[in-house]
Amino acid sequence: MCVIGEWTVRPELDRLEKGAETRHIVPRATDMLVYMAERQGQLVTNEELLDAFWRGAISGDNAVHKTVAGLRRALGDDPSQPSYIQTHPKRGYRLIAPARPAAAAPRTAPVATSHIVGVLPFVALEDGNTELHSFALGLAEELVSWLGEAGLYRCSQERSPLASQHRTGIPLHWDRK
Repeated sequence: MCVIGEWTVRPELDRLEKGAETRHIVPRATDMLVYMAERQGQLVTNEELLDAFWRGAISGDNAVHKTVAGLRRALGDDPSQPSYIQTHPKRGYRLIAPARPAAAAPRTAPVATSHIVGVLPFVALEDGNTELHSFALGLAEELVSWLGEAGLYRCSQERSPLASQHRTGIPLHWDRK
């Protein structure tokens, strides 16, 4: 992206912007305008433009002339009193408007779309049942491990705000048959 005179050139969208005004230009014209902006103030010959943008296709200076004419229309430039593109007859063109890279918009990091799960501890309802207590602890650990390894969730055990509010955990009743 660059700024040429009052216009911001958006090559990825093939358009020019000035305030709320937007003008679309053909991709080859966009590329040619950026090429000239990179050489701002220098004469760019017809042959150089043909080589860069028509790469061996059977074209003459007329193809370059038509593209420059389209750029002038889009920029609102007057060839008899140019403020953007100056013609050097039988030689080429010079971008005379000030050109500079556009200030890059601050890039924001993409928002991660992950799911977070807090696993509350299970507690045995039967006091003194060590087998059930061990099973309850192991179940919570296994659940955290399984959900995390699946890659679908970020898991924490007993670290969520809910876990600190409910220290008693999730009741687990083991009915032996």
